[in-house]
Amino acid sequence: MSDRQSVIGFTEAELGLFIAILFLALFVSAPGKNADPPYVTLPKATVDSLRQRVQVLTLQLDTLRGRRSKQRPSCREKGLTNDYLLDVGVLSASSFQVGRRVYNAAQLLESVRSSIDRALSAGCVHQIRVRYRSGLSAGEYDEAVRTLERHFYPLLAGRLPE
Repeated sequence: MSDRQSVIGFTEAELGLFIAILFLALFVSAPGKNADPPYVTLPKATVDSLRQRVQVLTLQLDTLRGRRSKQRPSCREKGLTNDYLLDVGVLSASSFQVGRRVYNAAQLLESVRSSIDRALSAGCVHQIRVRYRSGLSAGEYDEAVRTLERHFYPLLAGRLPE
């Protein structure tokens, strides 16, 4: 068979017929997409337990709907400011340095009271950059940061330059 229309000893028509039969066999033997799932019988106790669980989860979901975080956005996110409000150095648990001045917590808050009030009325919190002095204990630093977190969002920026 040296005919131009033969492939490996078969004509194109024979090969076409073979492929058509192959596809037909695959199509007929494939399970239907809309086949019903097998019917399963569950014990009444299991069904009741599942219904009760669905009710509990539905109740929990209903209580969580509409909730929002109580955390206010930063003033930088709201566009009230472009930068951090302060660069604060922690000297001790109750002593803070801003620039060359040293403050206790009350004095520090009083020095930026107008900015804090503007932030409260805008519904945001100012961010500050916080650094620690060399030799400060972790406990003192942690206490100082917790004091600052009541009024600001601190970015912990490492050690103060010497």
